[in-house]
Amino acid sequence: KPTAARTKRAETRPKEAEGAMGRVLDMLGSGGGKGGGGGGGGASAAREQLRKETEEALLAFGIPAAADEAGWARLARDGSALRGQPADAVQKGARLLEKEWRRDEQSRDRETAEKAHGKLARLDVLAALRRLQQRLDDASRPPFAWPARGAGTKLPGWWDAAADAALVAGVLTYGFGRWAAMLGDTALFPAETGASKASDLAAM
Repeated sequence: KPTAARTKRAETRPKEAEGAMGRVLDMLGSGGGKGGGGGGGGASAAREQLRKETEEALLAFGIPAAADEAGWARLARDGSALRGQPADAVQKGARLLEKEWRRDEQSRDRETAEKAHGKLARLDVLAALRRLQQRLDDASRPPFAWPARGAGTKLPGWWDAAADAALVAGVLTYGFGRWAAMLGDTALFPAETGASKASDLAAM
């Protein structure tokens, strides 16, 4: 049976996490200086915009490894408010959001738990794609054997192993689900077929 002290600690954790996120968002908004959280409505709106952009960037690119400077730089360029902010604050904000989602996944509120589960599942997919890209880039190993597709696949007829590899690289470069940017990259998809491929994917 939980003690009263343990119960009190559990109840205060969400507030502590929210407070920590607020401090990181204040740091983001103030360029890393002290006292960046100001009390006006404009400051509050700026904090909310930073939080929104941080969440969108995480769901687009996932959480890079701590030493992946290029990955963190790409994530920080994903929003107008995030751009140019201190790298350490962006990393702290990302980690705190992940912790918040893991906490929310255990919520008794079904909608809250399901939303958090979906966000964490996206992070898992993006982490798996990073590992796969490392495998594809490893020239010392045999060529990667892409799994065969079942008869019920919904992918267009032109989709092949090269498109699989292009998709992995495209997601990690442009963000999850950003088809227009991926298909516009002629290094990934030939220019002469990009438009028709975009319409094929849009129809899926």
